[in-house]
Amino acid sequence: ESPTELVLREWETGNSAVPISDATLLEILQDMGRPDVIQDIGLQVPELVHFQVEATTSSTIRVAWEPASQDITHYVVEIKPPGGAPWWSYHTQENGNRTFVFENLDAETECDIRIQPSIQKINGEWTNITAKTNAV
Repeated sequence: ESPTELVLREWETGNSAVPISDATLLEILQDMGRPDVIQDIGLQVPELVHFQVEATTSSTIRVAWEPASQDITHYVVEIKPPGGAPWWSYHTQENGNRTFVFENLDAETECDIRIQPSIQKINGEWTNITAKTNAV
């Protein structure tokens, strides 16, 4: 039994001592030439084609994104103001509207923004950008 087959068997039985990311499992199954298993377990890693700042005002930042597949079910969009503040998290369902507006921000403030796409319970990687609100 190859290491790849052992990892797959352990994952299937839920006995894996090491957490395996969906991206790693997808890569293993692709290397094994097992698209049938990928299809059977419906394994897809949610990804975005792009994530960008679409517009800014003195108190808002609008971001936009494009998913890599139509299978994405929801997103988590977060913003982190400067100064050690925690991330502010917003959940949005996939409904064809692929923009989000952060409101009530301070003028001339640079913020870190990130998004994580998901397909059901499979979470994709975070994509990060930085944006700054305009002067008043």
